[in-house]
Amino acid sequence: MGWNDVDPRNINWRNEVKAWARTNACTGKRAAGIALWRRFKTFALTQAGFPGLATALLQSGTKAIKTAVETAVDKVLQDILKKSRDTDRNLAMAQVANLVAAAPAMEFTPDGGSRNANATREADSTFRRSVRLFVVDPGRGAAVVDAVSSEYKWDGGPSQYVAVMKSARLQEVVDKIWQKVPAGHTVRAIFGALDNAIAPSIIPDAIRLQSDEEVEAFFELICSKPIRIQVILHRDPNLVPLVADFPPPEDGAYFAPGSFDAVEEYDDPVEDSDAIHRNLAGMAKRTFPRTEVAFEERKLKIRKRIKRQQKLLRTMKRKHRAKFPNRDIYDSDRAEWTWLVDIRPKLRDGPEMVFARGVVDTGMAAYDAHLAAIPLPHTQAHKVAASQAGEAVINAQWAGRRG
Repeated sequence: MGWNDVDPRNINWRNEVKAWARTNACTGKRAAGIALWRRFKTFALTQAGFPGLATALLQSGTKAIKTAVETAVDKVLQDILKKSRDTDRNLAMAQVANLVAAAPAMEFTPDGGSRNANATREADSTFRRSVRLFVVDPGRGAAVVDAVSSEYKWDGGPSQYVAVMKSARLQEVVDKIWQKVPAGHTVRAIFGALDNAIAPSIIPDAIRLQSDEEVEAFFELICSKPIRIQVILHRDPNLVPLVADFPPPEDGAYFAPGSFDAVEEYDDPVEDSDAIHRNLAGMAKRTFPRTEVAFEERKLKIRKRIKRQQKLLRTMKRKHRAKFPNRDIYDSDRAEWTWLVDIRPKLRDGPEMVFARGVVDTGMAAYDAHLAAIPLPHTQAHKVAASQAGEAVINAQWAGRRG
């Protein structure tokens, strides 16, 4: 159609299109919506540099040709936006790298709490599905049970909600109804309706959703509108006498009561630079796993990282001593190390670590002098008293020098 990536006119046209998209917050076809995408497309078609052949085909071509050209134009515009996003992301990553190198001590505070630790990533995705949600509390008895089939109600039930799913995940389903769940109740099972009900009294064919992969497949395959999802709760565990749930079906156990508890976020102190990267890039904080297998995998990764850090530390100590063979360096393999790390106020940086060596020497001399004044044999109580005397000298001198 006359596209030529090296043609200056086409380059200028692409730059104008990117500038318009940036100004009008048009990041992609799905995210833009029909109205904004039409405005964007109209702008692109009317700018200088748009291929004349494509314009002629749009004006005088057959219906099939016009459709083909429209599709081609959509793909070109989407490609422009994708490359623009990639460029912005690469620039952001480069800025992050520069900030990490220039400000290793920089700290960030979290923006705020969200049940779903992946909310930021999900909100940026292109997945959006409007759904009807039916929450079934078995404790409500006949109000939630169909009198004819004895199955739990869908459309005829008392707890119905609408929501927009922003990711195809079980956790997203639960997040949408979590505020409506009675205190003490947890999710037992989730079902997706495979067809539209003819009337509220009709129980639809449904499939049990037990994994994120099954949820994704459900949204890919379902043609019914509205999309309907049923969430069945565990019975109240505090009922007296306790009423047990029905036995689980043959296709798998129920969700454990804590499967969808609110996520707990944590900071990894070993990955300071990574934390800076995640904050600046708008990535979600790390969260504790939810399954036993995931816990074991996370612990295994941490142990491997600890071993790598320990190996690196041993190498760093060896290089340090080789570089400064005439300096008295205190590391964890030296008796002085315990005194050094126990200094109060605590040491903050490298210069203080070096400067405090002389203070530690004074404290150890006080320790030796205290023991020398006590007749042998020295008991454990004598050594404790000597240590306290040495620490007092160290902390007093350090506080005076630092102040």
